[in-house]
Amino acid sequence: MTHQLSSTPLLSRQVIRSRVKTLARQIRQHYGEEDVLWVGLMNGAFIFLADLARQFPQPIELAFLRAASYGKKARSSGQVELDGLEKLDLVGRKVLLIDDILDTGRTMSYVSAALLEAGASDVQSCVLLDKEARREVPFQASFKGFVIEDLFVVGYGLDYAEKYRNLPEVWTVKELA
Repeated sequence: MTHQLSSTPLLSRQVIRSRVKTLARQIRQHYGEEDVLWVGLMNGAFIFLADLARQFPQPIELAFLRAASYGKKARSSGQVELDGLEKLDLVGRKVLLIDDILDTGRTMSYVSAALLEAGASDVQSCVLLDKEARREVPFQASFKGFVIEDLFVVGYGLDYAEKYRNLPEVWTVKELA
């Protein structure tokens, strides 16, 4: 199947940068000086998490988990695979779970529950994009960048078959017959 990027970005660098600064301010107000473990979901969250973390003057403890439900497809399989949780000491910790996109809700719901089950005292979530129209599992992000329509998007960490993550903007993708 071939595909085509939109002619203009859905979200420009400037719009993303501004919203990331606002999200950082909201997170700082929420947590203050509390010790919080930031857990990013790879691969999609890496650019968003890095830009968000650079907005904080105090040291931040970061960890990464690999959560996958898409593989190389444009639609989720509905099954979440989680790797790396066994390496984290979460007992009594507050966790900020960060991902690129909240879509069906399966991944964020599953990972949040797994973090709590592993001993985290509190799990809040932060996503760059929220596709509320696609929600299959009830889940609301604590902090969200943008609510978008049910569009397939790439760039700023988001991929199409593991490509386009490096684009500095968010673009829509249309599959061609």
